[in-house]
Amino acid sequence: MVTNKTNIVNSGLLASFIYATFCFFEMSTIRTNVYLAHLFFIVWITIELFSNSKGTIFVLKKNRYVLFLIFLIYYFFTSAIATGLISSFNRFVVMLELFSPIYICDKYSRYPSYIRNSFLFSFLLVSMFNLPILINAMNTYGMGLRLIDDSQEGYLKNAFQWAYSWMLISIGLSYLLFNSTLRSTIKLNYLHKLLLSLFFFIGVFVVIRSLYMTAIVFLLIGIIVSFYYGKKRWLFKFFAIFVVMMFVFISYFFMIDIDIPFLNDDHNMVFSRMTEISHILQGDVDSAGDFTSRNDLSSNSLETFLSSPVIGVNHEISDFAFYKGTKIGGHSEWIDNLAKYGLFSILIIVFLFQSIKYSKYSLKPVFLIYFFIGFFNPTLQFVQIYVTFLFLPFLGRKCAEIGRCPI
Repeated sequence: MVTNKTNIVNSGLLASFIYATFCFFEMSTIRTNVYLAHLFFIVWITIELFSNSKGTIFVLKKNRYVLFLIFLIYYFFTSAIATGLISSFNRFVVMLELFSPIYICDKYSRYPSYIRNSFLFSFLLVSMFNLPILINAMNTYGMGLRLIDDSQEGYLKNAFQWAYSWMLISIGLSYLLFNSTLRSTIKLNYLHKLLLSLFFFIGVFVVIRSLYMTAIVFLLIGIIVSFYYGKKRWLFKFFAIFVVMMFVFISYFFMIDIDIPFLNDDHNMVFSRMTEISHILQGDVDSAGDFTSRNDLSSNSLETFLSSPVIGVNHEISDFAFYKGTKIGGHSEWIDNLAKYGLFSILIIVFLFQSIKYSKYSLKPVFLIYFFIGFFNPTLQFVQIYVTFLFLPFLGRKCAEIGRCPI
């Protein structure tokens, strides 16, 4: 019996190493061979299926995975109609990769802590590997990380994902650091608090320097929500008032055409967004540029959904780039999914909400912001799902273990 348990733990270590290798290629900002990532993922799945099949079946028997399986069956066959069996299988594997962090959180939460720590450590290594590349890119391009994937050099990928993932990390860390309820049970020493604070400020720096206006706004909102849920009502009130005053102050100067040196840059997207906001405040909605165009894109997705509300148009999509901006807006995850998958997209949302409900640590501010962003930007991205559904829940549990708090 002991030998069997030891074999399961050893296979878990091997699986975590293979998965970490897959994550390196999947999360890297340097363009790598996508098939190499697929290869490591398939090897990981093989280990999962044959090394501890009972543990895998135990997880997959849960009701929410049955819903996800129904969606996968729908997704595979509709993709096969659009692209053929080989391309459909490739799409199927990508979808499995996308949601694999949720499965890992469910299964490996029962494993010894050092195996869970391996997922934390590997993510920290990958994030630290990509961080200097991101910072160099942000210092090189006047628009920060915005549109950097479309630059002529084309050497970066996942820039968008990392900007929003660091935003989610910062929100999660603010919740862990300032939640008075957690602090009464999780006793972290000054070194642990210093390390968490360091990563919090790194995340804030990356988000602000990325010049993604939505990421910056949701970071501020997320921190406010963290203070609220963390029972820090005086911090919640102070920070909320500060953010509102700052917003009104900057918008006022834009409205009366007074230059603000650190924002006044034609290539600065924060500058562009604040200019658009000032136009809206003045009633000149037509000059609000991107704000109005996003509404038009979402309207396109809604029209597509209404034309085929049950099964969506996934069976028609052989090339998503051809549909992006026309039938499918490409700027709202949940509305775009309604267009692509029809009512079957609800299965994904239910699956995600159920995964949050049964999580060991309900990091409400992170999950709240994650879902809310989905109405404005894509959120079903691998790095964001890894951070939201695996890294932060495991980090919260690690903090509890350090603080000798019973799980």
